Amino acid sequence: YADPDVCILNFYDDTEHRAGMGLHQDIAEDPGVIARGDPVISLSIGSSALFVLADTRDAYPNDRTRLRLDSGDVLAFGGASRVVFHGVEQIAPFFLKDGKAPDGMYPGRLNLTFRKSKT
Repeated sequence: YADPDVCILNFYDDTEHRAGMGLHQDIAEDPGVIARGDPVISLSIGSSALFVLADTRDAYPNDRTRLRLDSGDVLAFGGASRVVFHGVEQIAPFFLKDGKAPDGMYPGRLNLTFRKSKT
């Protein structure tokens, strides 16, 4: 079931190659939304990212699942996985040889996350 009423935008500035977001859960929504397992849907635009999933916030690096998300990729997690710990370990630069981002874009990654917040 997906009927999002919220879109969160995160921009990861890639100019210093340190951008990321630590492991966290998306649990700020109404308890009914979380109990139903309504999905979190993420759209990536710009630089590629190393997205991570883990069972706990303190998971050792070897206990994390990593996915490369490229521009245009969509990722959805819901159901029992709705409260999985997740984050962004690294942003991969997408500069061309002349040092400029494609189409004059500012270097970095824009992530749009859609979710239901209220029951």
